[in-house]
Order: sequence, then C-alpha cells, then structure tokens
Amino acid sequence: MRLISDSERDRLGEGAWVLANIAERPLMYLPSVDLLQFVSYLEGFDRAYGGGALLGFREWVLLVRGGHPERAWWSNLLEAELSISDERELHGENAHLDAIRRIVSQFIEFRRFVAAPDGWTRLFRDYDEWHKDYLRP
Repeated sequence: MRLISDSERDRLGEGAWVLANIAERPLMYLPSVDLLQFVSYLEGFDRAYGGGALLGFREWVLLVRGGHPERAWWSNLLEAELSISDERELHGENAHLDAIRRIVSQFIEFRRFVAAPDGWTRLFRDYDEWHKDYLRP
C-alpha cells in the first residue's frame, strides 16, 4: 500500500514521505507498533525540523476534522477517525497500526491541501476565522 507516489514526494515534502514509509513499515522506524511511540517519533521529527514538519497540521485538523484547540492534534484525530478519546482504548498491534495509518493518511491529505495554489493562505485565513468564532461567547 503506497500512500504517496514517488512523483508526489517533492510536492508534498520530506515529512509526508517519511510518514508514509512509517505507515508501510513501522518496525523499521519504531521499536514497536505503538501509537504513542509513533507520536513521540513524529514530535521529535518536527523538532528536528525546527517545528516546520507539522506546521499548520494542528490548525488543519481542527478545521477539517474538528476537535478542541486545547487538546493535542493527535487526540483530536483519534476522536474524529476512530471515535475514541484515549489511546488506551486501542487494543492490540493491529489497532495501533490502524491508528498510525489513519493519522498518516490525514497528514498526507493535509500536505496535498497546502500544496495547492494558495493552500497555506487559505489554511491560516480559514483557521483565523474559525478561531474567532470559537472564542466568541
């Protein structure tokens, strides 16, 4: 299962390509197939890129998938994708792998969105409007 093609690698960025590889072969990157290890890896990857690898992803998740801005982006995705509120509700390696693949799939969809003309501008403009509405009493 290829989540992104080699031709999309340059357009979607190194982060999307690395995550697609993790989703396809998690044990090459993680000590075990575990959602929290994946999130830790991803957060470390983001830090290594100076916060640029996940730039805009949290905002996109809130706009497209919903959730609460006080919660972690991955917690919002778990609730939206799997209807669970806590990673402890995942039982077995297959459930963790499914959660990882769903998060990666959403990240690739996000990268396709921002790769479109004016994608970044639309993302942050729409998020600004969403956030104003969220804060409005």
